[in-house]
Amino acid sequence: MDLNVSFDGYYKDNNIEQFIEVKISSSIMDYYRIYYQLNKVYLYRKTANPYAQVVLLLPAIEDDIENLNKTRQSAVERLKNVFMPAITSGLLVIKNIKVTNEDMK
Repeated sequence: MDLNVSFDGYYKDNNIEQFIEVKISSSIMDYYRIYYQLNKVYLYRKTANPYAQVVLLLPAIEDDIENLNKTRQSAVERLKNVFMPAITSGLLVIKNIKVTNEDMK
């Protein structure tokens, strides 16, 4: 893997390799970064491991869920629409995670 690309986490189990990225917000720069990461993992799939994927974790803090619910839902839908080919091919997995105040302690 190229040294210029970094991820927040990495997990390997048998043949599956997951490159984990956590995004709290989604700005246009995040889209470029996700695209760049997807491209690197796509090329890695072609040469080394066809079961590699990017797992995008989207945490929502419990207090913010009610306030940002509609905004967040539209941002997640936009993200899914932009990266639908990667999701369909299994290159990208998007997971929403609810984080409670207890988890933050």
